Amino acid sequence: GGLGDLTDGVVAPDFWFNTETAAGAGPYVGWRGDVGVANPLITFNFAGPVLIDTITIHMDNSRTGGVGTPSQIWVDGVAQAFAGPANGTIGLVTLSGLNLSGPSHTIQFFQDTTFVWTFVSEISFFGERDGVVPEPGTWALMIAGFGLAGAALRRRRSVAA
Repeated sequence: GGLGDLTDGVVAPDFWFNTETAAGAGPYVGWRGDVGVANPLITFNFAGPVLIDTITIHMDNSRTGGVGTPSQIWVDGVAQAFAGPANGTIGLVTLSGLNLSGPSHTIQFFQDTTFVWTFVSEISFFGERDGVVPEPGTWALMIAGFGLAGAALRRRRSVAA
């Protein structure tokens, strides 16, 4: 989960033209390259360092109203090979084997000259937190386990004597 429309866990169930309102209130975030923001760069800030292996992007490739898959997607300034959803569909773009480390990462969409809009409904990051300190409950269980192991060893010594 996150604090924005792209990381709120809501995946658009249909094309942009069936789910967006005239005011733009809906599950998609869109960029228009020929008039508005060309090749948008989006920065994602995490609560701490993370190790990310895979990113999935839910994208509209309806080919309607100038909406299509971008020609390139860069993650942290590096171009990624990807296969977009089939023409005339919505679907996933999966970027895997990334091995990203750190507390923030960027995704940049380079828009196709034919399809000037990029519409994305959700971006998910898969990996783990980096340098995680165990929570207090984990520490308590670990200490209790050491205590039980110590008590068992002490009991075993006293029985043998």
